[in-house]
Amino acid sequence: MALILTSFQLQAAIDIPTSFYMDQPPLVDGYFFSLRTDEKNFGAIKRHITGSAWSGRIPQYDLISYQNGLEGIAKVGHTGNNVVVFDVTDREDYPLGSIEANFEYSSYYPAFQIFSAENELLAKGQISYTGYTITLLDALDDHVLALVTSNPGFSWTWTVEIKDPQGISKIDSCLLMHFFALSLEGSLCYKISQ
Repeated sequence: MALILTSFQLQAAIDIPTSFYMDQPPLVDGYFFSLRTDEKNFGAIKRHITGSAWSGRIPQYDLISYQNGLEGIAKVGHTGNNVVVFDVTDREDYPLGSIEANFEYSSYYPAFQIFSAENELLAKGQISYTGYTITLLDALDDHVLALVTSNPGFSWTWTVEIKDPQGISKIDSCLLMHFFALSLEGSLCYKISQ
């Protein structure tokens, strides 16, 4: 008897399929990812700049569910020593956790860590040498939780495959989706610079 998982409910209100696409339309103003399966579009992640020239211009990433509207927000919490930390909150500004991008070893390939709101390390992310694969690993034993891949060459579509739905369920869905977007932005910058 085979069990086939098609989607799963994480801690927040967004259903994340076990396989989906993140498209970055080339002619959209600003940074934007459309989230879709073969059957339907289910959301988007949009970057915009907050703040002013006097207070500093800070990127903010909004996760939007087409069913429920705004689900989560990621903002730069602090930076320093080649590290950028994004604080992720839900629509009510309740802390969900943080994502740390560390550029210490490479300017093209940051290493990522996902932390819970209680500052527990949940997962680690790494970008392949070619920039076409992003792997999300469990923090305890380094087994693969999810893969994000693109076709070699310049592509606007990424395929996300959840390899361990049970293991990944400890990560809030807003935190997870923001990780995917932030890690793709790092690898897209690398791909564009080639």
